[in-house]
Amino acid sequence: MQMRSRTVTTFLAITLVLSGVCHANRPVLQDRIIQASSIAANSPEANAINAYVRFWADRMGTDDDQVVAARVAESRRELTAPFGRGPSSAFRTTYEAALSERLLPLAQSPQMLVRLNTMVITAQMRSQAIFPLIEAGMSDELPAVRYWAARAGNLLVQSGKASESDLRTRLDPEMQQRVLGIFGPKIATEVVGPVFQQMALAVGSLDSNEADNRMLDALNARIGLYATNPRIGPAGVRDAINQLSNKRFTTPDRMDSNFRRKMMIVCYRYIRLYHLLQSGGYIPEAEDLAWREAAGRAHDALVAWVGTISGVTDIPAVFRDTPDQRDISLFMFRWLDLLRDQLNIPANELEVRISE
Repeated sequence: MQMRSRTVTTFLAITLVLSGVCHANRPVLQDRIIQASSIAANSPEANAINAYVRFWADRMGTDDDQVVAARVAESRRELTAPFGRGPSSAFRTTYEAALSERLLPLAQSPQMLVRLNTMVITAQMRSQAIFPLIEAGMSDELPAVRYWAARAGNLLVQSGKASESDLRTRLDPEMQQRVLGIFGPKIATEVVGPVFQQMALAVGSLDSNEADNRMLDALNARIGLYATNPRIGPAGVRDAINQLSNKRFTTPDRMDSNFRRKMMIVCYRYIRLYHLLQSGGYIPEAEDLAWREAAGRAHDALVAWVGTISGVTDIPAVFRDTPDQRDISLFMFRWLDLLRDQLNIPANELEVRISE
């Protein structure tokens, strides 16, 4: 009986250690370190930060046992906890540098949960140290990992806005360029809507002509993606058109004729795309409203942009608010006549073809 009792006690102790309940010999970060106004390299504070990150990152990446989910979740909680304790900029700089170094190998872990939670932690970061992690996450084959990598980049960009109503970020220009360098090549071809949406929100908020043109070119290229894969939902399209159009209208010096021409072509092609998808029965009923809203925003933006050209007549009216009242096909043919006949845009630049 006594032997059985010792066996049960030993089993419970092992279980507690594996499940993360036992906390002996685990490093902690005191508030005085997290809120320190300065942290020198190789100082006791820096050493404590490095030890803390090393312990929890190594624990998250341990290739072992039956309790991977519990171990990874616990490590994620511990590594994100300091961000919610009023960290100073000095702490964040040191902490995020340590995180980037220790998490980067985990971003290539064969364990999906490790890679995913690495990106969830990355989404808390706001310094240059974030970029190697975002690059790794955006190359992952798992959509959920790419989503959190894209969200990390978007949250970084949005953190540079003074308020939610701002159209442009004030993030350091070098960091803006890094975001564009990572998302720019992928934004036109990403096949998962929510991942595209996060990238579009980020790129659409960057304060540069290059970013605006990359976003517009991506929107145009994605029409071919949607036409080839009609089941891909339109997540992010409406907001991307809206954000890009509004942002350029707030800076008249950036409303050049070439950008306006491309904007009109893109808006029209989304109206045409929706008409072809809807009339061909390609859109699931649950996504029809989202597509209507994207086409409706494209129409309203087209009204605004054509309205900046003098001498244009017969501009179609702005859509009414209720989606059921919108007659997309009527607007499509009226726009085709206007763009082709009055603005001399070749018909082939306005074409959209659906592939089975």
